[in-house]
Amino acid sequence: KRLDQHFSLCPPWTAMIPSRVVRAAPRSCCIVGGGIAGVALSRELARHGVGVTLLERTGQLCSGATWHAAGLVTRFAGSPKLKKLHVRSLAMLNEMQDRADIGLHRDQGSIRLIEKGDHDRYLEAQQQVGMAALYDDPRFPTRMISRDEIAEMHPLMCMDNIDCGVHTPWDGDIDPTLLTNAVAKDAKGLGAVMKMNSEVKAVKARPTGGVDVTIA
Repeated sequence: KRLDQHFSLCPPWTAMIPSRVVRAAPRSCCIVGGGIAGVALSRELARHGVGVTLLERTGQLCSGATWHAAGLVTRFAGSPKLKKLHVRSLAMLNEMQDRADIGLHRDQGSIRLIEKGDHDRYLEAQQQVGMAALYDDPRFPTRMISRDEIAEMHPLMCMDNIDCGVHTPWDGDIDPTLLTNAVAKDAKGLGAVMKMNSEVKAVKARPTGGVDVTIA
């Protein structure tokens, strides 16, 4: 069957005219897949006035890759851009946890170990600590810790070959299913429509713009 709706996958056009900006009215869009990426996109687009229809091939959300994800939540990142993204994401997750239980465990923190003689790993750790000082929440400072501090935090760890480590407080984990459904609830509250048991078989562009989506 063909979904009886016309979708435009093009973002609203912004025309630059001297001294003013003219923005076209938001259009509708179709999102394929009901994992965390699909529902998060649905929420953000709906928040900006775009008509959203999400299509999920199974009978419930979070049935694919999101379902069996580890759900690790960290502020550790390899670049300034990713670091900013992680910090902002953690702030959003904490806000969601406070208003709706999404299974966020946020008080355990993490230790990244540096073995004796691994100079490259040590330099990487110093770079991470420096980047955290620039971009991270100052309430939860990332810092280098000694082997004695590691042993105190984790008494069961074998310290024979450990030199030092990087401690990132408030790293933790989250329940992917609870998170996905909480974001989906926000999206639907903003007007997004989510259709289950709607496997997409074909997407065909229309010559005049927009697409036809065929679902099973």
